[in-house]
Amino acid sequence: MKRFLWQRNNWFIALSLLFLLVFSLAACSNNGSSKPSSTAGAHTSPLSTPSSNPLVKLGAQPCPDKVKDPAHWNPIIPTSLPDARVERVSCGNLLNNPSLQALVTVRNPGSDSLLDVYVYTNITSAHPTQLFKVQGLNRGKATISTYNTLTTAEVDLHSSLNKGQPPTKLTLDLFREF
Repeated sequence: MKRFLWQRNNWFIALSLLFLLVFSLAACSNNGSSKPSSTAGAHTSPLSTPSSNPLVKLGAQPCPDKVKDPAHWNPIIPTSLPDARVERVSCGNLLNNPSLQALVTVRNPGSDSLLDVYVYTNITSAHPTQLFKVQGLNRGKATISTYNTLTTAEVDLHSSLNKGQPPTKLTLDLFREF
């Protein structure tokens, strides 16, 4: 009986090693090459990873001199309130292509310090193209993330953290990523 168990264990070990060898060879069948096939990636998506294009840099990038001044954007962005002014301009590769897009924030006057957020492409042309806008972020903030996305933060007056708090005690507690 011991001899039968010993032989059965050896067969089990031998088959396990054979399967391991076959799976290892199958996993290495591309000879260590990491090149994609000719059909993969033939049409790149705007959602492709930045690493697929070496000209795309991650995070906020320096804006061209022509557009980095907030005053440049005042006549371009329609503001609903007369005292609203462009607060900040930052640039980045938000479309994951080599062209820069501008993130422009507009602070509205008033006790809520509402923030309007705009993203433009073709930023050095006479008429930049608006790609995105979100308006009325209570005490809002907006930045370009290190992953070339737009992140926003604002006060949610209806959250349990802020409900019933005086204006000086309000906390940014609603975060979004676009």
